[in-house]
Amino acid sequence: MLLVFILSFYTGVELHIAGQGVDHESWHIWAIFHTNASLLFMILGIIHVKSHWAWYKGLRTVGCKGKRKAVLLLSIVFLLAVVSGILLVCFVDGANSSLGLWHYRIGIFVSVLGVLHILKRKRGLYKGGEEACAREKGRGEMSFYPSNAFSILVSVSNERFSLPFSILEMYC
Repeated sequence: MLLVFILSFYTGVELHIAGQGVDHESWHIWAIFHTNASLLFMILGIIHVKSHWAWYKGLRTVGCKGKRKAVLLLSIVFLLAVVSGILLVCFVDGANSSLGLWHYRIGIFVSVLGVLHILKRKRGLYKGGEEACAREKGRGEMSFYPSNAFSILVSVSNERFSLPFSILEMYC
């Protein structure tokens, strides 16, 4: 999920930059790449929310305080990004629309909240990933899994993926 989050963010920024230029073909290529990455991220996000559905149901009884408020805000802003993205794909043709600019701003906001959400949980992600990797090593299988978010963060910061930025350097 983390790798797709990074792709969605990166392609969205590139799409915004391409929209400022005059080369429509470049914009169109970034639009296709961003749409595909974001659709996959939306599907993974729905699966992620579904896997934590008991937590959402518990908000009625426990209330929305502290960390719960931040996660709920992330969920609402993510939903706004999804809805505005679907509206763009279905009803807007071309670059530089006002809805596109709002989608970009919402995307930046959800990305910041998403990075904070990940960083708050990186110890738990790393610990869970270490245990899964140890189990798999015993069976002689591959020890690196994309589901281990902390390993992906480390891989990105070590430039194993050729992205022009490092989430760890930006926020740690």
